[in-house]
Amino acid sequence: MERDKTAPLLYYYLLSPPCRAVLLLAKAIGVQLNLKVINILEGEQFSDEYIKLNPQHTIPTLVDDGIVLTESRAILGYLVDKYAEDDSLYPKDTTKRALVNQKLYFDMELFSRFLIYFKPILFSGNPPDSADLEKIKESLGFLDQFLVGLSWSAGEDITIADYALVATVSNVQVYHHHHQLFPAWPGRASLIKCLHFTLSLLHSSPLTFPLSAIYSYHLFLSLPCSPISMESI
Repeated sequence: MERDKTAPLLYYYLLSPPCRAVLLLAKAIGVQLNLKVINILEGEQFSDEYIKLNPQHTIPTLVDDGIVLTESRAILGYLVDKYAEDDSLYPKDTTKRALVNQKLYFDMELFSRFLIYFKPILFSGNPPDSADLEKIKESLGFLDQFLVGLSWSAGEDITIADYALVATVSNVQVYHHHHQLFPAWPGRASLIKCLHFTLSLLHSSPLTFPLSAIYSYHLFLSLPCSPISMESI
């Protein structure tokens, strides 16, 4: 498919949960993105070019119509407000939006705890701190409580908070094979086509990193049970 040079440009790395949340949402609302990989494992986020664009040297970064946006949750809201056909994924109703924002902020905490626990493994090869795992368990327990009586994290309809949360939770599940840590979320997600296939694929393959990147695509989009081509974004 020919790329639209005027489409939003996303700087991303597929192993990053926040980046995958943005990719998921863009796919869901039909927004074509131009994509540029920033390999954080190789330190590309510290290049002069990227720091000039994003002094925080974080991913993802979105460039659209002259605006530069960082922070994935801000990007999610922006894409819905500008490109979605309606506001169902990020309601304009004050109360509904407040509940979505609450879960987005909760996802920030969950992702932060995930990063603190796994960062030594990913970047230095050092063992993680077991106390940090307990903090992840605590946050996942909160998520279970949030889901009681609800279909999705902020109510009966899927919102951008769910895209953010599933991207984070998928990494926790892939990197730490403890389904019992968060029974409610996988229980709901099991209703989606291909979930169990994808989980078994992730947990049986030594290629954990690249395969982890397709987990959330299967979860929310019910795509065929095969590796995802970035050309489909």
